[in-house]
Amino acid sequence: MELKESTKIRLFLRIKGNIKNDLNSLLGVSAKKREKVKGSPYLAKFYSSETIINDVNSVVNNNDQTFSKLVKQIMINKNITTKDIYKNTLINRKLFSALNVNDDYIPSRETAIMYCLALKLNYEESNDLMKMAGYTFNEYSNFDRIIKYFIDNGIYNIDKLNDALYYYTKKCLGYK
Repeated sequence: MELKESTKIRLFLRIKGNIKNDLNSLLGVSAKKREKVKGSPYLAKFYSSETIINDVNSVVNNNDQTFSKLVKQIMINKNITTKDIYKNTLINRKLFSALNVNDDYIPSRETAIMYCLALKLNYEESNDLMKMAGYTFNEYSNFDRIIKYFIDNGIYNIDKLNDALYYYTKKCLGYK
């Protein structure tokens, strides 16, 4: 997975800032002494942009598993067809083709939840799939608690889920 140059720069700046803060707090460095620490040959590699970019590239390139690859793998393992996905949720062909065309596809939170329902995942599997998309279930949200209840009880009917969601939270999956 190749990152855009602007993304690399943002990651570089974020990591560089985190490393500086962590090192300064670990070493107990005050703002006045910061310049002396930067000049230290031992710590020079932590501030080198090449080192940080190489570290970021190694972390990003080591992760082969993506959301779309995981969904495809689950579909094969559970013998689920695309027709089943369309039938069980509000995921349409256009949305599903985005998953097939782009291996780096990251869906919206609602779409990721609908994939969990379409694939008939248990709560642990759903949580893993959500994490792969960069989301989690919030245990303090009524919306997420209702979804958890339906997943835990094996109720994967989107209409019943939306009825319960609307009754308690005035929100639904798949509708704006």
